[in-house]
Amino acid sequence: MERDKDGVLYKETRIIILKEMRKQRLKHIHTNRQGIKSSPRNGREVLYWSNMGNEIRDHISQCRACNEHQAKESLMTPDIPDRPLMKLGVDLFTLTGSNCLITVDYCSDYWELDQLMSMTGSKIVKCLKAYFSCPGIPDIPQFTSE
Repeated sequence: MERDKDGVLYKETRIIILKEMRKQRLKHIHTNRQGIKSSPRNGREVLYWSNMGNEIRDHISQCRACNEHQAKESLMTPDIPDRPLMKLGVDLFTLTGSNCLITVDYCSDYWELDQLMSMTGSKIVKCLKAYFSCPGIPDIPQFTSE
């Protein structure tokens, strides 16, 4: 165990959570509702207390919203293509007032972020053409949305 200059206790790289703060941390870990498997794993990456995984699972198992949602839907895993540019994810969004286009290759996890002066079809096509200019246009019939 180590203590930093602010008095925070660490076990290796994880912050040790005192007993009186655990209930608050459990709520924080669960705010994203990532499920009974991911939440303990994500919590253990940055926090530590004894029996933490079991306490997180118990907390989630008592959440009515999670129990109802889990019963209705199971997580779908995407098909990973054999080679790059076989399957892409493309999305538009606004970040701190700037229009952006992100393009992600499912095979390599390579991503590229472009800032758009306007979100017109011609600007988007221009960015995608620039993305494909080095490796070439992918040999897929069209972009599809699922």
